[in-house]
Amino acid sequence: MIDNKNKFEQKPDSYGDNSRKRKSRKRTIAKNSSHKTNLKRIVDFSAVNLISDNTVEIIITHLKLKLSDKQRALLVQYLLLVKQFNQDINLVSRLSIDEVLITSLWESLCTLNFSKLFKIPDHCLLDLGTGGGFPGIPIAISTPELKVTLLDSRRVKVLALQAIVKELQLSNTNVIYDRAEILKDHDEQRYDLITARSVGALKEVAPWSSDLLKPQGKLLIWKGAEGLREYNSLSRNDWKLVDQLPVQPHRNILVLEYKG
Repeated sequence: MIDNKNKFEQKPDSYGDNSRKRKSRKRTIAKNSSHKTNLKRIVDFSAVNLISDNTVEIIITHLKLKLSDKQRALLVQYLLLVKQFNQDINLVSRLSIDEVLITSLWESLCTLNFSKLFKIPDHCLLDLGTGGGFPGIPIAISTPELKVTLLDSRRVKVLALQAIVKELQLSNTNVIYDRAEILKDHDEQRYDLITARSVGALKEVAPWSSDLLKPQGKLLIWKGAEGLREYNSLSRNDWKLVDQLPVQPHRNILVLEYKG
């Protein structure tokens, strides 16, 4: 959340001590967050069968998610399908693909910590530049009451994702072949939520999203250290930072509310 630095006035004599205490607390929080979100402390990436029921179970347990046996099985099946399609189509990086897929699953499922955003029936989510379906498909599997649209501008990826969605029988998921910057021109749909995991700078993503979000809709974007700098360049008349969640050391999900 955004801190209001001017909320309290402090005496000069006490300011230094309080400032040091705040810095100490921030270092402690950062250290604890880094430990909790360091996936390599949670998952054994040296395992022979990394993409397995056991690995997915470890992630679900660590995140304290309540998923059915069917949902857990679908998450494993989804990862295996992406890996299979990736042999012919570059859905995700082929370098250390098992590690890439598990990391992508982790970062996708971390969004469910914002449970109030996803548990509203008939809410609509648009996943910009979905690529291999992250985070859209893991979210769709985990929250079947949510209507999910996957958007990508590369036809070959869209065709692969359509096949994956059909194989998984995800009735709440649709795949669109289009570009975010022109989708508004021929689609009247406005969304409650937009996710953007590996798309671009906020100065580009924010204008696209403002054309596609409902008023008070939320943009969830994955960012490193540059995230807050990029946010500070946005108009406060249009956007408000309402939350942020660490998903990896030095990587967060920023939750921005569109004021339009």
